[in-house]
Amino acid sequence: MTDYIKNKTERPMFRPKCFRVLDEVLGKSDATVEWIEVAVRHLKREYEKDGSSRINSLAGDYNVRVNPVEFDKICVRWGQLQVLSSYQYLDEFLSCFRKEHPRKESRKREDREDLLTFVMDAYNVSKNDVGLIEFEILDYYRLVRNQLMHNPSGEQGKVHKSQAERILNNKKDNYSTLSAPNHIDAIQFDDFILLTRVIKHFSRVLCSRTTPTEPEWASLILKNSELVKKLRTFIGNDARIKLKLKSYLLTNYCCEIGDEVLTNIFNLCLLAQWQSAPLQEPT
Repeated sequence: MTDYIKNKTERPMFRPKCFRVLDEVLGKSDATVEWIEVAVRHLKREYEKDGSSRINSLAGDYNVRVNPVEFDKICVRWGQLQVLSSYQYLDEFLSCFRKEHPRKESRKREDREDLLTFVMDAYNVSKNDVGLIEFEILDYYRLVRNQLMHNPSGEQGKVHKSQAERILNNKKDNYSTLSAPNHIDAIQFDDFILLTRVIKHFSRVLCSRTTPTEPEWASLILKNSELVKKLRTFIGNDARIKLKLKSYLLTNYCCEIGDEVLTNIFNLCLLAQWQSAPLQEPT
């Protein structure tokens, strides 16, 4: 993992709640999955050494009722579950990102359009911004997820298989130590590592490329009725209002706003007119 740490994508200035939740969930998931991977490999080795009797004995020791399973495929099945759950984390992040970002989406989502492609286009984030190989990796595992959910026993298509081979032939140094991506019937632990690594990279790029503009910050503030109510109590004390705004943006979005930008946001919110005019959103 050394090469990844050296080239790790920087944390963005704009970190909405969905980003922080994803970061925390993936951090906890990584640590848990690593240890369960050890347990699965150990279980498989015990089966290969002593057969079903040893495995059933272990289940009895822990008072767990078990059903028969193909132990030669248990590592693949475990890897597939990790791909499913990891991509679900990405989908949840994208859904929440749309709700939390103050920017209006540039267009509506088309029927059957995948969420990843839509969010990137609607917020003007290109494949080049994300990285061509990173986008390809996310798209590959999106299709893996879809097949595992809707047609798990079906044959993986030739085009989908060739996508995996294309990625393998063009991977960056960051991912060169990983034996992934693999075909659906050969998914393994390295697929989980590759997918979560790219999800982390993607979430950072998305937030970095969509840092709200000053008018967007002002619009977000004015839509927060509770915040506006609190700020109204400090009318006439501009310094106190700016301090509250700075604290709000830091607490909720991890944004350290400079004094000049903060003043611009303050002015865009028309705070000086609050006593004599209704609130308006900046245009």
